Amino acid sequence: EDPDRRRLAVEQASIEQSVANLRTFPWIRSREASGALRLHGAWFDIGRGELHVLTRAGWKPVADD
Repeated sequence: EDPDRRRLAVEQASIEQSVANLRTFPWIRSREASGALRLHGAWFDIGRGELHVLTRAGWKPVADD
């Protein structure tokens, strides 16, 4: 596989895992369930100047408005 694609996959997977790890803490899980806390995952492509956010459907670039 292309090394750049592999690097991207590893970087984004690490962010996904970090968010999942945070959700293992009972106090975080309860606050998220009550709406008092929202967790977000984000990845910045420095070379392109693009911010991508983690959604339920996967990674999406933030629109440049």
